[in-house]
Amino acid sequence: FGAGRWMLAGAALISILPTPPMTPYVARDNLPPFFRQHLYNKYLSTNEIVLILPFGWTGYSLFWQAEADFGFRMPQGRLLANAIPPEFARWPIVPALAADTPYIPDFAVQFAAFLGHYRIRTVLVDPAEEGEFIRLFDRSRWRRSEVGGVALYQIDPAELAEFGGVGGGEMEARFNLTRFAILLHAARAALAAGLKLNQLNTLDLRDRGLLARTLAGDAPRPQLPEYGALARLRGARVIMSPLAYLASMTHIDYRLLAELGPARKPELTTSGVWVGPWNRDSVAIGLVGDRQGVRAVIGKYGRSATAVFYPYPLKYHADNPAPDGQNLLLLVFPRATLGALDPEGSAASSGHSPKLLLQRTANSGR
Repeated sequence: FGAGRWMLAGAALISILPTPPMTPYVARDNLPPFFRQHLYNKYLSTNEIVLILPFGWTGYSLFWQAEADFGFRMPQGRLLANAIPPEFARWPIVPALAADTPYIPDFAVQFAAFLGHYRIRTVLVDPAEEGEFIRLFDRSRWRRSEVGGVALYQIDPAELAEFGGVGGGEMEARFNLTRFAILLHAARAALAAGLKLNQLNTLDLRDRGLLARTLAGDAPRPQLPEYGALARLRGARVIMSPLAYLASMTHIDYRLLAELGPARKPELTTSGVWVGPWNRDSVAIGLVGDRQGVRAVIGKYGRSATAVFYPYPLKYHADNPAPDGQNLLLLVFPRATLGALDPEGSAASSGHSPKLLLQRTANSGR
């Protein structure tokens, strides 16, 4: 009992001591001369929006901005992981940058649109991490220099002017069209090369060189730990058919539906895409996106599909409300008609601007 009192007294004493300054111990060594010697005053305008890489909570952007007395703004700044505001996360390049995996499909246009929308003409990169981002910068458009321990990339705003009116929702729709076209082309090529339908999956397509690792991802967990018992029910039609019917008539938790379904929700995939067999002669292709973001895909490919689910396993109806956030879109195609689909009309392979493309595809998906 006596020892306990001394421990309590010690804890009380510690609690009233002043908090030691953490910056010198945590990040002071990561302050380059560009900020320590105030060189930023020569290169950055007051209140200019500047992108700093690495992006997100693992980088030093907040620390550098604070050392500059907040003389510039940033399209970033998080104290916690997984805390990107939903509207901001609609830009596909944002979560990609936050995960240090910037080379998503169509990354050059996605990056340019993000910069153009926020009128960013200066990007600062930590030289120690520059190799992770170097392909984002086309040397014919960007001017690179090393100043005070940072890599300084600058671009003429006119180079990005065409993206000024393009928003995150439009770029998410473009991203979904691009991903779906790649998945479709990869599935078609693998089956034509002799892959059995029941062996079709993103990892095999990745190993065959038909999908990039950033799109295919790695092997997902088969089930969340707290839902282990439900794994045996996954894909059983005797369970899924009445469950889908009930869900269409009344409220059933969408998390439960996703756990029971054979396709992956964001919690169960490392990349947010799905390719696999549906039955003996059909292929299922899907991706994760919000309701507005998947409309372009439905508009382009929905008429050729024998079934469209969103959020899976519910059948898609344009007028029915769907839960907010990221959910799984799944389209089913007969194998015999897979070759007739045209993935070449995707946003990534077209010469049109993102805004014109999205006006056309969004109208057809309503």
